Amino acid sequence: MAVEKERTSKELAHQSPRRSGMVLIEYTSQDDWSVEQLQKYLHQVNILYNRLYVLDQLVVGANMPVPQMLSSSLSLVPEAHRLTVRYIEFKSPGGFSFEGLGDVIKEFRGLWRDVTYDNRLDRQSKRSELDDRKQFNQIKLQLAETKLIEAKIDLLKKVGATQEEIKKSVDQLINPMSKIIEMELKQDILLVDDKNDDSDNA
Repeated sequence: MAVEKERTSKELAHQSPRRSGMVLIEYTSQDDWSVEQLQKYLHQVNILYNRLYVLDQLVVGANMPVPQMLSSSLSLVPEAHRLTVRYIEFKSPGGFSFEGLGDVIKEFRGLWRDVTYDNRLDRQSKRSELDDRKQFNQIKLQLAETKLIEAKIDLLKKVGATQEEIKKSVDQLINPMSKIIEMELKQDILLVDDKNDDSDNA
């Protein structure tokens, strides 16, 4: 009788039951992480996820200005829908995965691809230029032109946000994403293709 191969911690994490409506997003990383780097990265990922979630729940006549809602986004995300770490491997080659609400993860993945996938051939040159402030500013400019940001601007207009609120809200999305992309280039983080979507739960 064949002995069953011992499952890795990654396999166990990804095979465990998911919360209703939640999906996985997975990354690989070729570089080792320091505790400080990982803390910074996870913090920015969580900020972005929470702000996208809050924007997706916007309705006309919200009881506080949108920028204020985004600044308080963690407290506005129900615990059942908060971003959760499912797997982390520190040592290179490593990786990690998160579980979050399906619609938000879809937006998160799309925004990531808009910025990084189309520029994969420039990865090495971008990494070598990270100390140049112009490179970081270029990332921010590129983020401002993504489909997701355009869609959020349209949404903000529909719910009656002022031009000043729209500008502040867009900045509140672009700032954490810029820091995430900067770390992605430094740590050689890659988004794994969509293989953990809702179809896995069928």
